[in-house]
Amino acid sequence: MQANRLLIIEDHPILADALRIHVQQILPLIECLLAHDLATGLQMLEQHAPIAMVVLDLNLPDSKGLDTLNAVCMQRAEGPLMVFSSDHDPLLPQACLSNRVAYVPKSIELPQLMSSLLQTLSKGETSQAVQACASQENAGDVQIGLLSKQQRLVLSHLAHGKSCAETAVQMHIGECTVRSHMHAIYQRLGVLNKSQACARYWVWAGQHGRSQD
Repeated sequence: MQANRLLIIEDHPILADALRIHVQQILPLIECLLAHDLATGLQMLEQHAPIAMVVLDLNLPDSKGLDTLNAVCMQRAEGPLMVFSSDHDPLLPQACLSNRVAYVPKSIELPQLMSSLLQTLSKGETSQAVQACASQENAGDVQIGLLSKQQRLVLSHLAHGKSCAETAVQMHIGECTVRSHMHAIYQRLGVLNKSQACARYWVWAGQHGRSQD
């Protein structure tokens, strides 16, 4: 059975709903489930399996910090898990690394957040969930392959959350050149914006076992 469900465990309803909306704009076939406390989240993990990915806030009404992470890891031994938290525990990054969990602070900007989410979702067997949603035209892999090496490198930087200005500096080209490449990439991939292009990139990266050109 293919996992096309993403579970967001976040006690702030406005933030949780905003994240759900952004995910479904990029991956419209993904079903986003929302839980506002740990107990409900664990129940959903069991009732709605398989779950492609879990996005987890650590400070919930019924659980705090590493206790939250440990509870979810115990129930979800396999599959992508991304911690999205404002917790300042200095042990948190190492705990996430030890459990092979992606960690993203809540201070991160939206493009970087969505990039991290797509990158985490595209890993492992659950990459099929991304492929089913982002490759609706069944041509994403071919289209990425038709990009020039320079265009793929631009797209890689953008997919890793870099801005146009940062990409220009790292590639030693002008920002206007980056934007020109972006326009060509959008036309080639048949997408409307950077988020959709990045989703296509992570499909391709997952298929080819690479995260960067």
